[in-house]
Amino acid sequence: MTVQKRWLTVLLLLCILVTAVSAAFLLQPAAASESASRSGPIYLLRDDHGLLALYDPDSGELLRRYEIYTHLLPTADVDALREGIAVYTDAELERLIEDFGG
Repeated sequence: MTVQKRWLTVLLLLCILVTAVSAAFLLQPAAASESASRSGPIYLLRDDHGLLALYDPDSGELLRRYEIYTHLLPTADVDALREGIAVYTDAELERLIEDFGG
């Protein structure tokens, strides 16, 4: 293989790599970019009569109630839920629900 063909092969591989990285960046889910651009929380986790509940932080509307009994959680978690736990991403919400036992 000549030096020129080697350089063309290297250049072609670099172009493929740059294209793949660019495509991965551009194809990120829209929800992730929306939540990242929002300055405040997208959800609020609270205690609702002994159950873990998810609220819209802007309207205060109950979005979902989980079958997770808050009185079974550690005291620090119960206290935090009484105040409300701000949630900024869907991934954070999933992690918290798992941590609380869901």
